[in-house]
Amino acid sequence: MYRRVMLEGCRSVEVDVWDGDNGEPNVTHGNTACTSCKLSAVLAALAETAFIASSLPIFVSIEMHCCKGQQQRAAALMREICGEMLLLPEDVEALVASGG
Repeated sequence: MYRRVMLEGCRSVEVDVWDGDNGEPNVTHGNTACTSCKLSAVLAALAETAFIASSLPIFVSIEMHCCKGQQQRAAALMREICGEMLLLPEDVEALVASGG
């Protein structure tokens, strides 16, 4: 579904992240009958399709329900999979410092 909405031009999505098996965060709507998938799969789908329909930035709202260890893993996955697509705090500081 994340691929589909990106390809339709959506620029904002919410990702509900919960503790998963083997230290790998899952994406699902907690305490419901929804299916779940690995956060890594969702991030890959977003990275692959985010800029096909539009070059505008996307906003990803993370609803985090993970323990600290899986929060750290989620952050690492975001950096690994999304890489330079992410706007990180140090990027914002550099932009402010340069007047951009």
